[in-house]
Amino acid sequence: MSRSRAPFPIRLVVALLFAGFAASAVASAWPELSHLVDAISRPFHSGTPPDKLAIAGVALAVLGLIPTVVFALRGGRFLIGGGLVLVGFVLALVASPKPARRTWAGADAEILEVARALAERINEQGRASGAFSQDEAAWRRVLDEVARSRDGTGLSPVRDARFEQRPYSLRFLSREDESPQVDPGTFLVWISPSGSVFQLTPVGFDRQGRAAALTDDKGERLVLRSEVEPK
Repeated sequence: MSRSRAPFPIRLVVALLFAGFAASAVASAWPELSHLVDAISRPFHSGTPPDKLAIAGVALAVLGLIPTVVFALRGGRFLIGGGLVLVGFVLALVASPKPARRTWAGADAEILEVARALAERINEQGRASGAFSQDEAAWRRVLDEVARSRDGTGLSPVRDARFEQRPYSLRFLSREDESPQVDPGTFLVWISPSGSVFQLTPVGFDRQGRAAALTDDKGERLVLRSEVEPK
């Protein structure tokens, strides 16, 4: 004896009901989805990774929606697909993402704070000795100390497309006017041959999320400069 199918209007309502559950899951996790797409579309970005629970919920809801709608409209069974939609819906709702430092402005502010702390430490050492150190290893040790004093990791707010957090780095310049292309989270350093002057330029993100030297309120390149009288 064959099993009778429910009337089409009822099957249509069921299909729309599960489509609504899936749409709610997507809407709930939209900030995480948006950040995921933005992050994997560029070599570098900033901030915390997308919430895994929210992304998993959306994936399950969308994956289960297709067979659910097909079988519901055809009058077949859709227990597995419907179950996936409901599980995904619940996961997306219970997920509690804690986004932080995802904006270019927030990342730049943190990079600038580290740059100023580094410049202050180097300036103190230079005034004590009468010249700024030209030892790149010494600069890197100070940078590591400054960065670790903030959160214990020494890492910058910059992440790559695999969501791995990157450390701060230094790029020493041979000319004062040199402007190489570097990654966000890099500090450009120029030291005069006499060691009496140093300039430090932090590189972060521009408004489009591309690597760019930080700028001041007038839109001009931000340079932290210090000078000492040789002893």
